[in-house]
Amino acid sequence: MQKLLFTGASGFLGYCLDQFPSSFQLHGTYLNHAGNLKQIQLHQLDIRSTKAFSTLIDRIKPNAVIHAAALSKPAFCEMNIDASLEVNVDATARIAKCCQQHAIPFVFTSTDQVFSGKKEIYHETDIPDPIHVYGTHKYEAEKQVQAIMPNAIIARLPLLFGLSPASIPNFLGEWIKKLSNKEQVFAFTDERRTPLYGLEAIRALFLLLNKEGKGIYHLGTERPISRYEKGLMICDAFKLDASYLIPTKLADYKGKVPRVPNASLDISRLKSLGFIPTSLSASLNECAKQPIQLI
Repeated sequence: MQKLLFTGASGFLGYCLDQFPSSFQLHGTYLNHAGNLKQIQLHQLDIRSTKAFSTLIDRIKPNAVIHAAALSKPAFCEMNIDASLEVNVDATARIAKCCQQHAIPFVFTSTDQVFSGKKEIYHETDIPDPIHVYGTHKYEAEKQVQAIMPNAIIARLPLLFGLSPASIPNFLGEWIKKLSNKEQVFAFTDERRTPLYGLEAIRALFLLLNKEGKGIYHLGTERPISRYEKGLMICDAFKLDASYLIPTKLADYKGKVPRVPNASLDISRLKSLGFIPTSLSASLNECAKQPIQLI
């Protein structure tokens, strides 16, 4: 059986990988909190340590590596620039170098936040123009990965959603909790993205590995949607009172980290490999069938 090593397995995407039927023997890394995963064999690892990662590679001998570990909260990165640089850029480059030296297929998960949001929709050929530290560092990591390992896959992820345990937070569960408790949820009507169900993201990553893709691929659903529209769809799928969903504008945003108004990703290149995306409504309806204890 082939082996897959997934960094950052204790995060939301790792949880989705653990739920997905796989032909791989799955191995994953975590830093502090292992989580309760069923399929993935977990290994405690600080990805900043080149020696520790190389030792793990020699022990597991994976047939592929998906590097998803990151500091992914823009607000944290904005306030902790050195830490973001060390984890999101430097560690990524060293992991890519290790995979290149061992001739291991490598997938790096990047983000739609490498763009400023000035365009209606973004293609893989569009030049990134990030507006905050997190996006800047992920773009720098992309460039380093491409320089070290030209055949690597760079998968730009959109906003991911799905139900997960409380220890692995995701915005969907947070919104459902608030709306169920009749708390207001403020949602932008003028911030658009192409959100993707977490299990769909795993399906796309496996497709890229199986098709031996290389270069940059955008993941997402086909139709850009605002956060408010998405909220209405969540209310519909989970039978929640939409009157507690409050439409708001980016002009009302008071946070310190700039928000990307439109991070919609074109997925034509991924579709050319045979990926047929499940609609957002169908994905939400699938989530609604899951046990409520997950929320």
